[in-house]
Amino acid sequence: MRKTIEQSAPATFFQRLCAFLLDSLLIGAVLGPFRLIGAFIPVLHQAVIFRFTYFDLIAWILATAYFVLMTYYNRATLGKMAFRLRVMRIDGKKLGFFTVLFRETVGRYLSGILNIGYLFALFTEKKQALHDLICDTVVRNVVRVSVLERTSAAPAAPEAPTAPAQPDGSGSVPAQVPADASGSVPEPEETAAAELPAEETVPSDGEWDEEDDLHEDRLHDAAVLVDILDDDDETEDGSDL
Repeated sequence: MRKTIEQSAPATFFQRLCAFLLDSLLIGAVLGPFRLIGAFIPVLHQAVIFRFTYFDLIAWILATAYFVLMTYYNRATLGKMAFRLRVMRIDGKKLGFFTVLFRETVGRYLSGILNIGYLFALFTEKKQALHDLICDTVVRNVVRVSVLERTSAAPAAPEAPTAPAQPDGSGSVPAQVPADASGSVPEPEETAAAELPAEETVPSDGEWDEEDDLHEDRLHDAAVLVDILDDDDETEDGSDL
């Protein structure tokens, strides 16, 4: 069975630069029509704050809203999505709205001073720019990998249960009788019958009749012999007289 996991590593400076350039092209493509329309509205080109015009303020608000909302809801702008980059907190928790707002306004303003803050991503351990260090965020390159999940081995079959020992009338506990292969325990009567010795064979009626006749013949011969001996004794006594 396959499952998809995410692996990430800190994004390099060049990956972040390419994502930012792509976002700048997208924002420029959206603001291009407004710039053409503003050419026919002189009021939009009047300076409001220092040298910034109304059009500059509108463009800044739209660009800031784009970076803030996309980073807060998707953790990445369209440019970062194209390069599989994602903005995360150092501790792994979800980005808060005010953290994202501060990062994309004050943080980027500080990093934009001579663009020195962006160069921090070349030297820091986790490739963090100045606005990342201020807000405890990091941009990571996330890759989805499909791996083969190992299936757990089937559990071993449980051993066959044995019948509990019950004390007999004498108070002794007989040995436990193991169960057979099917798991059933034989009845005590069947066990006792299996332990009894085989019965002696009883001779049939015909065998008894033959033995009786032989015994009677022997008794008859003995009686005849006794009679002969008695006759001899009487003969000897008569001759003596």
